[in-house]
Amino acid sequence: MQIKYSGDKPIINQHGVTFNKTKEDKYIYIKGAIHILHIIDLKHKHEFDNNIPDSKIVKMIREYQTDIDKDIEEEKLRYKNKLQEEILKVQESNLNQIDKETWINNLKLMQDYRIQRAINKLYYEHAIKIIVDIIEKNQIESMVLPFNKIYFHLLESIQNALDNSHFHNKSNIEITKNRDNKLVLKFTIEHLKKLDI
Repeated sequence: MQIKYSGDKPIINQHGVTFNKTKEDKYIYIKGAIHILHIIDLKHKHEFDNNIPDSKIVKMIREYQTDIDKDIEEEKLRYKNKLQEEILKVQESNLNQIDKETWINNLKLMQDYRIQRAINKLYYEHAIKIIVDIIEKNQIESMVLPFNKIYFHLLESIQNALDNSHFHNKSNIEITKNRDNKLVLKFTIEHLKKLDI
């Protein structure tokens, strides 16, 4: 399954479907993650194009994580099982029959939407893992990225993954200015354990 924008997290009940705007679709961060990959991996350096199609992003992540399709199939199955559990819970509730049917129909209606969000999140998580692996393997000590919400979010995810990796590398995100006096994000990594080569 490919990545594509789905939307904010749905809140589903017998009254309808609303969306939690604080729970964004991870899709919006994937292109930024690919940009970071192009910065840090020498085999892709200077290849990044802001208009990179989703199909090329998927192909690139599969190049690093050949087992991602297996993870996606497992995620789809998990969501189908989750839907059945949610339907059972609604059926066992104290609601009247019309409310139960409405809720169940809303759950079924939003199933593909929710699966797509889950798949986008999987690709995002794989992209973060790939970035962390390359940072550790190549002992990358710093990178500079544009100052915006997307890159800040990505750097926080990378920072958390580095903190939790088996090397427990420490990192720092700093907002600074470049030579053109524009705000940028400077990400520095302190490698606590050098790799044996």
